[in-house]
Amino acid sequence: MSTFHNFPTYVSERSLKNFWQDYRVFPDRVELRCWMLFRTFVIPAEDILDVEVHPASISAMFKGEVKLIWWVLKLDWSDLCEHVRLHRRSGLFKYLRLTPDNPVNFVAACQSIRPKS
Repeated sequence: MSTFHNFPTYVSERSLKNFWQDYRVFPDRVELRCWMLFRTFVIPAEDILDVEVHPASISAMFKGEVKLIWWVLKLDWSDLCEHVRLHRRSGLFKYLRLTPDNPVNFVAACQSIRPKS
């Protein structure tokens, strides 16, 4: 592996809203280091099916706009904050919700590493 792939292109600042967890985008993958689960999710760029910014789900629940999906893994306070919805091709949980410091920039970084169709 090239050493270029060892340097992230985007690093989310740790904060209370993401439980001080570490979310990084590399040229070939996304790493979601979750201290609460004692693991790091490594998502290869080619496994990212969709990634987008969504508003806090708690307000959408009051409007009846939330579909309850039990197979979604929420890594932090994603229900209470603007967050990222990441859909991946493989893994036990294919739908992940996370709250990087800047969801728009995180999504842009993820979009930039996805293979062009």
